Amino acid sequence: MKHRNAQEMEIKNELWYLSGPITGYPNHNTEEFATQATFLRRRGYRILNPCALAHLPSWAANLKRDIKRLMNCRGIFVLKGWQASKGAVLEIFLAMILNMPVLDAYTLKPVKVSTVKMFKAAFRSLIDPSKSYAKINA
Repeated sequence: MKHRNAQEMEIKNELWYLSGPITGYPNHNTEEFATQATFLRRRGYRILNPCALAHLPSWAANLKRDIKRLMNCRGIFVLKGWQASKGAVLEIFLAMILNMPVLDAYTLKPVKVSTVKMFKAAFRSLIDPSKSYAKINA
């Protein structure tokens, strides 16, 4: 039991990325990001909240910066609505193909999504960013 607790503490001490919808939300969805970052921190996790960073002039500039930071994280916690977010879908797809854990930010349970469905959604979001691919979990 002692070993499991030590392993759990080590995992929590690593940096985790918080991913979710930002574009099109009032105030870039900062309230939801802040609420869930606080919830996770109270449970002992170190959280990288991209909404707490300065908002750069373009979507692409933000995504480039955020993906670089994601690469230094243990895994991702996802917020509700991530399926309809082009950036979140791309972040989660990268995490999945790199074998990083993807957990629900509310339940702390693994998010079960087919890699094939994620690839298709990530690819479609690049081709036609005007559409939502919210049925990824279906």
